[in-house]
Amino acid sequence: MTMPTHDPDSTRPMGPHQRRQNRRHLLIGGLIGVAVAVILTIVLGSTRFTRAGGDVQPTIIMIMPDFTETPVPTQLAVDAPGEEEPDQESRQDGQQSFPLGQWVQVTGTEGVGLNLRNQAGLDSPVVLVALDNEIFEVRGGPVDLADVRWWYLVNPYDDAQSGWADDRFLETVDE
Repeated sequence: MTMPTHDPDSTRPMGPHQRRQNRRHLLIGGLIGVAVAVILTIVLGSTRFTRAGGDVQPTIIMIMPDFTETPVPTQLAVDAPGEEEPDQESRQDGQQSFPLGQWVQVTGTEGVGLNLRNQAGLDSPVVLVALDNEIFEVRGGPVDLADVRWWYLVNPYDDAQSGWADDRFLETVDE
């Protein structure tokens, strides 16, 4: 390609400075073109295509995690038949007693929330954080571990939101 020797806007011949500037512009334009070509080659080259009946269709690769089974908690029977559980006010250790099916409300967490755990005990993983004033149904327990009484709670609107909770942050709900 030959470089123009005249300025297109003038009839005067181009000087050496203007020819150098035109060469720089041509060089920069060429480098930009090469960079765009390389990027397109990388992007389009990394996409896999297969031919099916003349049409070009992308290959779809799906990565699925392994299935893991979530353990279902069992209801614990801890009271012997005929024995009466003392009511909340008469308990001297501060732990509460709720009948199964009782509605309870989370309270006293000061906005932090109550950790509901996979199993009774502080070492068990947290599966849900229940906020103050949330209501749950008692469906299991009690389990007494390390001076904490645990109850299995279930969200009345979503059975998947469930777990073991410390009774110090629960109070009964009057129907």
